Amino acid sequence: TPVAHTLQRQMFWYRAKRKGSRNGWHNNRFPLLLKRMPQYLPVFREFYLIWHRKELSGGFRLTTNNRMEVYAAIAGLRSLKEPCKVTLYSDSEYLVKAMTLGWVQRWKAKNWKRNKREKALNVDLWEQLLVECERHQVEFVWVKGHAGQPENERCDQLSMNALRRGELPIDEGYE
Repeated sequence: TPVAHTLQRQMFWYRAKRKGSRNGWHNNRFPLLLKRMPQYLPVFREFYLIWHRKELSGGFRLTTNNRMEVYAAIAGLRSLKEPCKVTLYSDSEYLVKAMTLGWVQRWKAKNWKRNKREKALNVDLWEQLLVECERHQVEFVWVKGHAGQPENERCDQLSMNALRRGELPIDEGYE
């Protein structure tokens, strides 16, 4: 008889930058690691631990750090085939605070305005992320970037590899 379990995944992605944009440094690619937490399956009355790992990376030719941080979260959540409990680790305070402190929900309630004068930025991405967060149970956790954490280092490698591929597509929401 199968044992009931909750699918749970951890996502890691970290900012990586390169020189050459009109505003100096910018992030034009996203690295992402997906690790599925242990899933226990009964086989002949024994339990086996199964881990899955998926690495995603990509980018756009011209965009902003914040857009790529939000886009990475969307890409990771979209890659999950079924609703899951997700712990999403990011070194982006912009992303983590916007989601955990309710900024995005307030901006949306105010017709995508931060206050009476300022429009919220990256609305196209926030709307997509909110849809994914309805599908999954997501916990956002901030981590210090580039502090020797192995997953962070791997994400940096993925990011640099994405840059070297060249011919990055256009970020339709930015350009």
